[in-house]
Amino acid sequence: MFSEKKRNRSSEKLQKFGASVFLISLSAFSLFGLQQQALERLTLDQCISLAIQNNPQILSSLYNVEESEERITEARAGFYPTLTLSASADRLSGSSGQAGAQANSFSSYSTGVSSRYYLFQGWKTVSASSAARSNFEATSYQHESNLQDLILRLKQAYYRLLQAEHLVKVAEQSVERAKYHLEFAQARFEAGLATRSDILKAEVELSNSNLSLIRSRNSRLSLQGSLNVLLGREANSPLSVVDDLGILEQKGKADFDSLLATAHKHRPELQKMNSQLQVQKSNIQLARSNLFPWISADATYNFSGPDLSSLNKGWSAGLSLSFPIFTGFSVSSRVTQERIAYLALEKQRSSLEQQISLDVWNAFLAFKEAEERIDNTQKFLENARENLNIAEEEYREGVGSMIEVIDAQTNLVAAEESHIEALADFKIAQAALDRALGVKTQTEKQGEGR
Repeated sequence: MFSEKKRNRSSEKLQKFGASVFLISLSAFSLFGLQQQALERLTLDQCISLAIQNNPQILSSLYNVEESEERITEARAGFYPTLTLSASADRLSGSSGQAGAQANSFSSYSTGVSSRYYLFQGWKTVSASSAARSNFEATSYQHESNLQDLILRLKQAYYRLLQAEHLVKVAEQSVERAKYHLEFAQARFEAGLATRSDILKAEVELSNSNLSLIRSRNSRLSLQGSLNVLLGREANSPLSVVDDLGILEQKGKADFDSLLATAHKHRPELQKMNSQLQVQKSNIQLARSNLFPWISADATYNFSGPDLSSLNKGWSAGLSLSFPIFTGFSVSSRVTQERIAYLALEKQRSSLEQQISLDVWNAFLAFKEAEERIDNTQKFLENARENLNIAEEEYREGVGSMIEVIDAQTNLVAAEESHIEALADFKIAQAALDRALGVKTQTEKQGEGR
């Protein structure tokens, strides 16, 4: 009789404890939700827009583009005549050279305008202008490459942060379940249905869960700092992002050859190399310009005389020609150097094509693997949840052990972490494949357009 009453009191205590744990968990999650809503949640395209506007590396890359564009104007200066204004004032002295003659002093003033226009320079100006324009294109493609690298790093940081936030929730839930297991073990011990060993095992489980929660929260803060830096902000700035980790956008089935053809068409690194080859072609022609005669038209209009009030005006105009007969083989050597540099660039282009092929292949395999892992981890998670429910029920009925409950709890946490990691890896694999192909997603276009 006494034993029956004791069991009833223990059952009531367990029910009250379960209700209190539920209320505490609900209030904790509500408080967490209010704290998160206090910050503006940034979407992925908003993060991309902020990074493009504020990231110092991208801004530096953009200045390089602007500088190379100005060099086009500099190179085109040869298409226009030069105009020079000059003026001089001199005081001169001299003598006739006879004995006893006194030295005479007089002034000389002159001012005028001179102009020169090169009619032919062996296509030097045309080649320099073409090289500057191709170099501008190469710098623009390099900027596009830097931009795509930044967006990939940002997506990686964005989804690793979401992964960390989900892992924090998993750790918090694990702590709550560990507390429940400890209280349940204590209640069974007081009812004489469990040993002290069960309480110790539950306490160890709770301690391990708390340690995991500490690590998860610290990892979240670290990843938040990484994303902040990519956005051009201080690492400790408050940050909250929109959770789209569970929104999966399946890509259409595509074979490797079609993906590689897309990469060859869109990769900015390959387009940059093509522009550099054009620059080198222009450099060859620029070096060869010294093998041809240079023809210029010159004109001068000036005033000169010994007194400012009586200056004499005059003008001159004419053509001049210069032709290098022998330069110590420097011109031919320079042409040979530029041709060798062109051949070296061609080999670099071939190497780049091979590297792009490897990038696409690895990204393609990683995407397929991430896609398959999602279904696998989802099934693992469902089985782990069912196993924990069974283990808790068996322990409640007195036919199971606390070790089985803890093992089931450990397996559930591992399954939850594996599934979250698979979701994050899938998102990152999508971003990596897009980067390997050199194409912009709609999210990137929206981010750049803001």
